[in-house]
Amino acid sequence: ACRHGFLSCCEHAMELAIGVSTDEMLPGAFAKFVRIPTPQKKLYALPAEVSFEEGALVEPLATSLHAVRISAFRLGDQTMVLGAGAIGLGVIAFLKSAGAGLIIATEVNEKRAEIAKKLGADYVFNPRKIPNLCEEVLGLTNGRGVAQVFDCSGVPEAFQDATKFLRARGQIMLVGIIDKEVPIVPLNFQVAKEFQLQASWCYSDEFPLVIKFLSRGASPIKEMITSKIKLSDIVEQGFEKLLQPSHTEVKILVSPE
Repeated sequence: ACRHGFLSCCEHAMELAIGVSTDEMLPGAFAKFVRIPTPQKKLYALPAEVSFEEGALVEPLATSLHAVRISAFRLGDQTMVLGAGAIGLGVIAFLKSAGAGLIIATEVNEKRAEIAKKLGADYVFNPRKIPNLCEEVLGLTNGRGVAQVFDCSGVPEAFQDATKFLRARGQIMLVGIIDKEVPIVPLNFQVAKEFQLQASWCYSDEFPLVIKFLSRGASPIKEMITSKIKLSDIVEQGFEKLLQPSHTEVKILVSPE
């Protein structure tokens, strides 16, 4: 995979690039100090134009950018993003920056929907309140459908509906992680569209590109930071809060101070 340039698909990517492993010798996180092995490969200098707060968003934004880069997106394409969590919001921001002709998003949380609009979504629909979302999408695309659907939701039902929104030879980008078995809906008519299904996993060489994007300051990307907490409050105001189904957070910034 590495010889072909597919760095995100490296068999050692989890521990070498992303830093996730069960090996107790690897450095941890959420600490005041962290030892970085091979710093020449893993440390990036932030320019003066990029704050530490924005720097904390580089990693999730790299995942969003990777999905857009490996997709079939072209300037002026009409697109759709399912789910406006951190990754979905990043996808919206990069699609806007890349010149998307139309960005339709879905999100059930009102606060996240508002941020999606600020980052570039032209329309944001709550799928729980729209009885026939497919008609809405077709109406906005002159009956053709969108060129790409970026599924960032991690929700099986959203993935199952993705083909309904596609134009002929459109593409589904599976970005969100679905941890359940997903029955594929009957594809007798959808197959006639000759659609593509492409998965996207984390990132490869996107960190410098994201930092350059942030340095331009062209997008209100800091809107993604919805709370700031101390390291000592990470359990109650961080993890436990995010486990509540009714939470409205996007990214909770943890300060080591």
